[in-house]
Formats: sequence, C-alpha cells, structure tokens
Amino acid sequence: MNINVQEIVNAKLKEMEEGKVLETLITSTVEKAVTKAVTDAIDGYSIKRILENKIEEDVKAGVEQVGFMAYNTLVAEQVNN
Repeated sequence: MNINVQEIVNAKLKEMEEGKVLETLITSTVEKAVTKAVTDAIDGYSIKRILENKIEEDVKAGVEQVGFMAYNTLVAEQVNN
C-alpha cells in the first residue's frame, strides 16, 4: 500500500482554497489581532490615567465656572430628582 502524502496535502489545500476556508481563517485571524492590539493600546494604565486626568480637569473647570453655590444647588436638584 502506497500513501502519497504530498497528493493528499495538495488535494486538501485545493479543497480549502476553493471553499475559501483559508481566506476566512486569515481574515478572521487578522481581525482578531488588530482588535486585540487596539484594545490593549487603549486599555493600558497610561491611557486610562490620561483620560482620568482630562475628565478631572474638565469637571474642575465646570465647577469653577458655575461657582460653588450654584454647583451645590445643581447637585441637590439632581439628587432630589
């Protein structure tokens, strides 16, 4: 009995190519890699800290513009609602 491994591999590769299995696998893998890279970059501590600082600065500026009494009134109204 002779098993031609190369022939089996070639036939399977051709079948996978015709069925777009390889194209789908490559596309899916690239999409997962890009998604993970973006998530990891944004989810890092330094980015979170920058966002926290920016939000804190904006809130402080808003409070300073409104004034302390007006801010307290606004907070009290929101709590009552």
